[in-house]
Amino acid sequence: MNLSTVIGVDNGLIALFIFAVVLALIVFRRFMGVEFPIWTSMMVGAALMIAAGVISVAEAYAAVDFDVLFFLVGMFSIVAGLERSGLLGYLIYRALAPAKSLRAVLVLFVFLMGALSAFTVNDTMAVVGTMIAITLVKQLALPLEVILIGLAFSITVGSVMTPIGNPQNMLIASQSGMKAPFLSFVSVLGIPTLLNLAFVAAFLWFTLRRHGARLDGREVVLIEEEHIRIHSLARVSGASLCLAVGGFVVNDLFGVLGFPHTEHLGVIAFIASVPLYVLAKEKRELLRDVDWSTIVFFVSMFIVVGGLWSSGAAKTMLGMIPAPNPVDRGGAIVNIMLVGTVLSQVFSNVPLVKLYIEVMKGLGFNGSHQYAWLALAAGSTVAGNLTVLGAASNVIIIEAAENRTGKSFTFKQFVKYGVVITAINVATYTTWLLLFA
Repeated sequence: MNLSTVIGVDNGLIALFIFAVVLALIVFRRFMGVEFPIWTSMMVGAALMIAAGVISVAEAYAAVDFDVLFFLVGMFSIVAGLERSGLLGYLIYRALAPAKSLRAVLVLFVFLMGALSAFTVNDTMAVVGTMIAITLVKQLALPLEVILIGLAFSITVGSVMTPIGNPQNMLIASQSGMKAPFLSFVSVLGIPTLLNLAFVAAFLWFTLRRHGARLDGREVVLIEEEHIRIHSLARVSGASLCLAVGGFVVNDLFGVLGFPHTEHLGVIAFIASVPLYVLAKEKRELLRDVDWSTIVFFVSMFIVVGGLWSSGAAKTMLGMIPAPNPVDRGGAIVNIMLVGTVLSQVFSNVPLVKLYIEVMKGLGFNGSHQYAWLALAAGSTVAGNLTVLGAASNVIIIEAAENRTGKSFTFKQFVKYGVVITAINVATYTTWLLLFA
């Protein structure tokens, strides 16, 4: 017996109420003096969905996508090795060191953060990038809030380019039926991503000028603050990252050529992380460094979304917006881009993508409609540049900066710049997809 039978209320309404509670906890983050991180809020939602009988225990188990979990465990393990060894920070400083002017430093910073987020998951770069940003602010006497907002824009845009750049892209790659998803993402979204990173660099430059920062004619010397601390771990974690990325590319090529391959990309990341736990001396430390809170968030999110879908609540909510038509390619691209960008502010991008994948499949979209899936990836990701709540990486940057300096940027400051950047991002990706996808 479930709650709807006892109180005589439709399961869909109960699911909507639970989801509203989850969203409220995510937005306000505190209730009656108790802190609710985003993963705790989603856990509460999952528990309520099961306890209220909106979704059965068996259905909850079935709702969890283990391919995504394998991917997260594998990539987070590799990144933990890169961070603990000092290799990631060292590479960033080495890349920025040749710059002799502030303009060059800022451009390199934006493109480097974007590129690294594409291959190491954007939430990871939110943590590492914040430390680098704070160092630049101290050494170059720049306004902290502008640099942090520029960092947020950079890692969000950069993560669009690959299916391993962020979790929602991984969901699309694993559940859409796209062939050769890694190559498809990079080949189609690579150039517009670079263009959008150039816009972010221009934003950073002109915004700093408006803040009165002395930029022209300044020669800079960056003092390296990161070095490789554990050389053996650096070698193994670097090799594992190459193995993961190489595995994605080779697997896609095998699929294109008709050779044996797997549709489950998460397994590739998981296998690539195994050498770390075999060869590294710091096995237990690496396991502790894995971002388990994000993994808990995903398990809980799958259950919450499963409850919304099985109760019919999701169909009711998403049925209120115009549906994309697989036959109308241009209209579908514009529709999906706008849906991904706008509704991600309400649902958050990962839950929205999980829901909307099912909607699109129900409308007849399949793996051959590459343009539609890439539009969903781009729209739901650059939604993170519109408001702080649009991407978890924004919240991570705020928390990391406040823990280290006691300040960061406000919701109002972010939206002020985010509206312009997001409009440019959406226009760039939409135009590119219409012309070339």
